[in-house]
Amino acid sequence: MNYRRMIFRLILPVLVFVSLLFLVNDILYKSPVDQEAIDGLELIVEADGTRRVGANWLRLNEHGNYECYIEGNGYQRGQIQGKLMEDLLKEQEVYFIDEVERHVPSSFFRRILSIFISLINNDLDELIPLEFRQEIYGVSKYFSDDYDYIGPKYNRIINYHAAHDIGHAMQNLHLVGCTVVGECASALKGERMIIGRNFDFYVGENFASNKMILFSNPDSGYNSISVSWPGFAGVVSGLNEMGLGIMLNSDKTDVRISSGTPVSIVARDVLQYASTIEEARAICSRYQTMVSESFVISSAIDGAFAVIEKTPDQSGVYEVDSGNLIVTNHFQSKALKNLPINMEHMNRSETVPRYNRAAELLESADTIDVVSLVEILRDQKGQDELDIGYGNPMAINQLIAHHSIIFDNRKLIAWLGSPPYQLGEYVAYNISGMEKWGPNGLRDLYVVDSLAVEPDEFLETETWKNVIKFRKMHQKIAEDATDGIEWTTEQIDEYLLLNPEYYESYLSVANYYWSRGESNEARIMYERALKCEIPYMEVEEFIAERLLKIENND
Repeated sequence: MNYRRMIFRLILPVLVFVSLLFLVNDILYKSPVDQEAIDGLELIVEADGTRRVGANWLRLNEHGNYECYIEGNGYQRGQIQGKLMEDLLKEQEVYFIDEVERHVPSSFFRRILSIFISLINNDLDELIPLEFRQEIYGVSKYFSDDYDYIGPKYNRIINYHAAHDIGHAMQNLHLVGCTVVGECASALKGERMIIGRNFDFYVGENFASNKMILFSNPDSGYNSISVSWPGFAGVVSGLNEMGLGIMLNSDKTDVRISSGTPVSIVARDVLQYASTIEEARAICSRYQTMVSESFVISSAIDGAFAVIEKTPDQSGVYEVDSGNLIVTNHFQSKALKNLPINMEHMNRSETVPRYNRAAELLESADTIDVVSLVEILRDQKGQDELDIGYGNPMAINQLIAHHSIIFDNRKLIAWLGSPPYQLGEYVAYNISGMEKWGPNGLRDLYVVDSLAVEPDEFLETETWKNVIKFRKMHQKIAEDATDGIEWTTEQIDEYLLLNPEYYESYLSVANYYWSRGESNEARIMYERALKCEIPYMEVEEFIAERLLKIENND
């Protein structure tokens, strides 16, 4: 593969993603509400830091995750969230924009692309149901004025939800790689039904710092619990009071050059209004999406799992009514599994090795309960117990998870992993009777301490300290290679010893030597990288191309 073509193909989704954020101010989305004033939005901050607006509340728990209860209609929910978390909304937008600008620092290039995408997305708001537009409109009023040069607040927040889809398209840049593992045993007879996932959508450490468990008690539809972040009206992981769970997993996709409903909004519609797999399928079928996505449905009523797979043009369903479910980032339904783009992705990426590792762990487990499922979600090995380095995308636990969550659909319990990543305590939340305990906001009514899962012992090891140090040095060597700053042999040796099984360790040192014209040293490191487990074929092709150039003295 020509490396320049590869780089262009990888960067294109980023450019499209970034351009969604820098909209022309001339295109305005129409206000979705008739009467904007809402009375009784007084914010009260209690001594323990709990914030209240009427019956709604927000608090930061001892593990570093926010917990929030919201009720009312769409516009009310948006306004109330804005009132409760105005500072967090502004902080989250800063994190988001900073990360985007880091990827594409050229303001001129962002502006050119913004014109192109704003024309495509000029009707994006109309592809979102009115209730959710009203919620987004309500919360948008509390965003910062500092980014009004990008576009009006309502425009920005609507497009941030579309940017999430393009982030999935950035799977080509390996920023997305989620894993879902579920098990149902004789579920129709009332036995266990649990499902867990790692949501490995990485937009920087800061972006994940305001993770939130959201208890939603809408005036229509079902109560639910979902994992969210400030200003986000969609759903990526959620469980409703009927025992219907939904989790989003990205699949290989081409970027569609036309608008589509954001997949997180489709998932929100399912969570709020579906109680069975068939109802979930009916809701998903109403929407056309911009990217390919797997909607992983778990249903207590049906006693089954179903993966509703959608591309912008086709759909398929993969069902499991007894036994284990594994979903990584490729299609499995008869309708879509043989698509050329899916087959290519399975052959050239980490999705199959990660799937196989999950299968190994499920097969070796004596029983699948919450504790054993947490162990699977924390696993950092490759297939056949191989040491593949810490942070390798071939692992189930890549140490980048925005969140990790487990649902017991029958008991209506959700376990959310605490920072860092999924290594902290998994806190158990009970969503039964939300309409009764929600307005009280008493922790003992919704947190079940006796069901918590202990933090990973990995946090107490010297290896964890090495991983933290490795990531700092990993970023530094890339920056210094660009800036022409020299590293000593001792620095390089120290860096390599921190994560010695990881291909990226040797690849980054090889690239450093390459940037300095030290071909022999670069060759040695490229060859060492090839001896490691590499998740992406294009990386192997890139290394092979570099080695050929070194051999030919290019």
